[in-house]
Amino acid sequence: LGAVHFGVRGGCCAKLDPASPAKISILGAGGGTDGVAVLGRAAKRVEGVLAQLGAMADPSVGDSNASSAAASRRGGPAGHRTWFVRAVRVEVAPGASEVLSERTSWAYNLTCRSAALASEGECIIRAASAFGAVAALQSALVQLFAHGGVARFQELHVEDWPDYPVRGLMLDVGRRFVPKEALLHEVIDGMALVRMNLLQLHLSDFCRFSVDLPNFPELNRSLEGGPLEGQYSLRDVGDIVEYAHDRGIMVLPEVDLPGHASCLLPLEGRGLEFCKPPDGSQPRPEEAAKVFDDPNGRSRTVLQRLIADTAQAFAGPGVAAAEAGAGPPPRRWFHVGGDEANAMGRCTQSNIAGLEGFLVKDVVTSLGLTPVAWEELRLKKPEELGVVAVGGSTETIVVPWRLGTVRRVIRRGHRAIAANLENHYLDYSYEQNSVNVFWYDIAAPRPGVRDEPDEPSCQQPVWDFVALRFLGGRVGTQGTVSFAEAEKHCIAAGEACAGITCQRGVEASLATKVEIRSASSFGISAKGAAGAGAPLGG
Repeated sequence: LGAVHFGVRGGCCAKLDPASPAKISILGAGGGTDGVAVLGRAAKRVEGVLAQLGAMADPSVGDSNASSAAASRRGGPAGHRTWFVRAVRVEVAPGASEVLSERTSWAYNLTCRSAALASEGECIIRAASAFGAVAALQSALVQLFAHGGVARFQELHVEDWPDYPVRGLMLDVGRRFVPKEALLHEVIDGMALVRMNLLQLHLSDFCRFSVDLPNFPELNRSLEGGPLEGQYSLRDVGDIVEYAHDRGIMVLPEVDLPGHASCLLPLEGRGLEFCKPPDGSQPRPEEAAKVFDDPNGRSRTVLQRLIADTAQAFAGPGVAAAEAGAGPPPRRWFHVGGDEANAMGRCTQSNIAGLEGFLVKDVVTSLGLTPVAWEELRLKKPEELGVVAVGGSTETIVVPWRLGTVRRVIRRGHRAIAANLENHYLDYSYEQNSVNVFWYDIAAPRPGVRDEPDEPSCQQPVWDFVALRFLGGRVGTQGTVSFAEAEKHCIAAGEACAGITCQRGVEASLATKVEIRSASSFGISAKGAAGAGAPLGG
């Protein structure tokens, strides 16, 4: 998930003391106490975690009187020096705020050390933003001491920053409901531990509309039992948004339209019109109902209210209050779906594209939100229908997952997030998708996916544009190796032009500088190395 420069002076051990848990202090860069509330809450949480880890510490680990044999079994030399972490000092840049967006800096430095021959020491975190410091506390620091409150180093220095502005996870709660407590303490806490920053909730599908909106009682299925049961109340949604925000995670709501719409059938009485498969046919559940863009605009009226109410539920009143006075708030996102909306009956491709264009331009954008959609919204045939579907602008963030590629989306002027079916989906067994499929070159052609010809041009360098538009990571070579190394490889492969890096990606095996691939999904490189790994997906 990021590039890490990791310097270690070896030996055992740095430990957490169960008798005297480490205390965390927060200072502004000028030496004064910084008043960022989110960082204070993170410090309190992590103090509790460190106390729990310290209570697990084996007193004999690091004991200079332990026998050589016992020390050897634990992986350290006899007579090694142990020091206790008594304090964690956090320093953030002046004016650090609680504004959270894809542009928020997550970079931080972490140093842990003790004075020569001293039995006590401290860890120091320095970050440009509150959320960079939060990441260092709740992820890096906790992982260092996760193994029984003991870390096998004498001195440590970490410089960490994400290569990927968007590091996301999608949950399909429209099919399988995830109770709030599990969502908070398993999903979101797990995401925070590995420094992810976007949780997409696929709210609607053929099982349910998973938010209980007061203005839409027809969609309330909380009492039906079985697989249809389960909805989040407005209070639940507020709790989820604020809990995630405290941990540096944005929540992206998705109402999937115009396909995947069976859960909206109870709204027919309000005027929402549908296209349904012919009698006797057995379509996939995703294809069982599509919203029809009727000429009288009744479907549009219902959907406009539905999306507005959903967006308001996810606005997060506590988050908005925290961000008040911190400058212009970030433009929040709303996902309108758009996947697998194939023509059916009177729901022609033109009808579908027209409704999608209305949702993007006249609903989501008019609410002051940035539209996000699956690739089908833009990659349509004929091409003109894709332009209609995105509202005639390139503001929509497009997520290729099955048909297209990041490059194809970017070349149409959109920002993109990668979610390739064969590389990102977690609902496959290990035998179907082993761990190596998650490590891949985003810029490389996708197997079985037809894309535009890749023709590097010496007259039209595209890298700067591509780097700015791709939210899921850097496309091509510059995200993984230096320009000179990338150029050298491209020339050797016969794919470069003089003076610019070729548009093709470098194979992961050639580009990577990674020496260790950790369980928390970030690359660790030798101190001073050029980079950390080939691009991963968004």
